[in-house]
Amino acid sequence: MPLAISVLNSLQAWRRETPYAGSSDWVFASPRMRGKKPFRANTLVANHLRVAAAAAGITGAVGWHTFRRSISTWLIDNDENVKVTQELLRHAQSKTTLDLYAKAATPSKRRAHTRIVDELLTASVNAGTPVEWAVS
Repeated sequence: MPLAISVLNSLQAWRRETPYAGSSDWVFASPRMRGKKPFRANTLVANHLRVAAAAAGITGAVGWHTFRRSISTWLIDNDENVKVTQELLRHAQSKTTLDLYAKAATPSKRRAHTRIVDELLTASVNAGTPVEWAVS
């Protein structure tokens, strides 16, 4: 998995701090299992993720797919290549990435609409023909 250098640095710092830093220990090891097993996903969600979300004022359902949907939307919104986004999320098909995970962010929709309107208005001015708007 290609990771940003800052994430790698954070993981290395965590490895130096955790009591479970053996080569066979999990990075985020369960203290109950003494590093030999990871935290259970539902335990992390209930005891850490939802607590942090509530503290941040986030309401509604929050789970692991919240992260997947968020990163997919951010990548697409930042004009990242769809294939890169698909592979980072480890989807078999880009259709899954685009249809189920990525959402079009409102600022991006506004920018897209503004570009089209600006192009239409510029073309109209350059052609010397006023733009007629149909209002129903």
